[in-house]
Amino acid sequence: MKFAFLIIAIFINFFNHSLIKSEDQIFSAKNKIENIAKKESISEEENEIKKIHVVKSGDTLSSISKFYSINKDLIIKLNNLKDENYIFVGQNLIISESTENLTKQSDLINNYHIVQIGENLTEISNKYDLKVIDLIELNNLNNPDSIKVGQKLIIIKKNTNNSENYKTTENKKNSEYLESDKKIYGPIITQSKSYKDIKGRKVLNVLNQENKKLILSINCDANELDVRIPGRKWRGSKPAKEEFENNLINDFC
Repeated sequence: MKFAFLIIAIFINFFNHSLIKSEDQIFSAKNKIENIAKKESISEEENEIKKIHVVKSGDTLSSISKFYSINKDLIIKLNNLKDENYIFVGQNLIISESTENLTKQSDLINNYHIVQIGENLTEISNKYDLKVIDLIELNNLNNPDSIKVGQKLIIIKKNTNNSENYKTTENKKNSEYLESDKKIYGPIITQSKSYKDIKGRKVLNVLNQENKKLILSINCDANELDVRIPGRKWRGSKPAKEEFENNLINDFC
């Protein structure tokens, strides 16, 4: 009889222990679910504040900016990156602030452009609604045809106020040089398509990047160029070597 009670007591004790263990497991699982829900809620709240991108293998700032359709310079600014070519796997990059501030942040585009592979001044100027001559003057370019990949070019911020301010501060003399029949060849700006034939050479009036007048002489047969300041002597004919020099000769010869 005592043995039977002992068996029953052991069974009840085992059952209670299993029940308690099961309740503990259920309680633990419930806590985990609640914690996950809290984390997701916090994560959603954080995402409302700012969007984060975790850098993966093969990521670059260019690929990330294209993925999120934002300006690469904005990522650099938001994350205070000192070296835009150095990001590491696992790094958290702020992509944007809250939706409310996203438009404000997009207006903070840096006033410079980093030259990419295959880009030229014409493409860059079109991107920022500028004229090529503006880029030349802003950056004091001696040879605009030889801009380099990675080179920083000063630009005008792409917003209405800046565009209007820039237009109102432009000197009248600059607007005179931006007519449709004028063309840019490196540091040289042709004033018109007309020229004079003098002793077998084509002579025309041009401007340099500082809008100073020069007289250019083209020898089509020898493929040579000569230049002088009005009232001064010719500097001496030299064969065309640079791309813009050959383009100039091809257009006028």
